[in-house]
Amino acid sequence: MSIATQAQVKDMFMNVPPVEVPANETSQTNVATEGYNVITITPNGNYSVQAQLLYGSDSKTQNVPAGSPVVYPIVQQFGNNVIQVNNLNTQQDTALLSGWYALSTSPNEKLVNTPTTVKQYQSIGAQTTSSIQTLTLEARSTAATLAILIIGGNKPVPVFLNTNKGNLPPAWQNLDNAVFETGNTYQMSQNFFGQTMFIVNVSLTKGATFDARIQ
Repeated sequence: MSIATQAQVKDMFMNVPPVEVPANETSQTNVATEGYNVITITPNGNYSVQAQLLYGSDSKTQNVPAGSPVVYPIVQQFGNNVIQVNNLNTQQDTALLSGWYALSTSPNEKLVNTPTTVKQYQSIGAQTTSSIQTLTLEARSTAATLAILIIGGNKPVPVFLNTNKGNLPPAWQNLDNAVFETGNTYQMSQNFFGQTMFIVNVSLTKGATFDARIQ
């Protein structure tokens, strides 16, 4: 059961910047979710936060520590339910940021065979072919960068660039399906069998942009 009143619930819209959720308040997806989805949780300051996700009759609680250098992504199927994110912090001025990301056929930019820059909270995508193609993501700075890579109905892949997994807090050590690159480049070569590819930049800082191309 939500800890917030209806007046305190903020809508999350898909594939746009996250919303701020103050202590003891709630955000929720504006519609019921389908398939795999990604919910991101970030402290909106130098403090730890505890977020509770409610979806249908299920729930999940996630602690994100203070000083986290990258966004924390929760990747799973939520049973075609609306997802609520409760900020369980009780101390004032301990807000969190919650974002919602999922497959879309309407990206901000088209993914082509020449590099296209993807800024914070922008997306890029294309219909793949039924032949081997190589996807390249290349960070344009040394800042920690996080791209959410979604291919068709498959489980989304959080791709961390300029990020040493060993230096992250314990919560990140067991992230399912995530890729960590200490350098600035990630590549994937395979036959994507004509599936829709969608990539969104959910990096913590505005300067963490990346170039994307498929060849």
